Amino acid sequence: MTAGDRQKSGLGGDVRDGIRAGIGILAAMKDAIEETVQDLLETDRKAGGDGAPEGGGAGAAEAGPDPAAQASATEAADVMEAAKERARAAAKNAAERLNVASREELDALRVEVAELRARLDALEARERAERGE
Repeated sequence: MTAGDRQKSGLGGDVRDGIRAGIGILAAMKDAIEETVQDLLETDRKAGGDGAPEGGGAGAAEAGPDPAAQASATEAADVMEAAKERARAAAKNAAERLNVASREELDALRVEVAELRARLDALEARERAERGE
């Protein structure tokens, strides 16, 4: 079995590992979003809300800005920001658990491997020349 054959046979395992890593990250993000939604519903219940969207009827826009609606919009923005942070943290945690390398790390390794291969080829050529092959 040549090095190329070994590399090709390992490709399927790499794809499976990549898919598993992606699923793990998505599952962590889903959990973070569900936790945020639960927190939002709990906060709404504690405030005496019914979970329904706030807002008025057809004449609500004419009455001017509703302070409660503005506060609710600000709270919703804060909750969404918290959800994004939780999702980022969950994705980072999942990536760390799965020992996932970044694209930059992989590119740097490819360059290093190419340089090492070139050095090895030069050393092997010099050795063959010294032996008279």
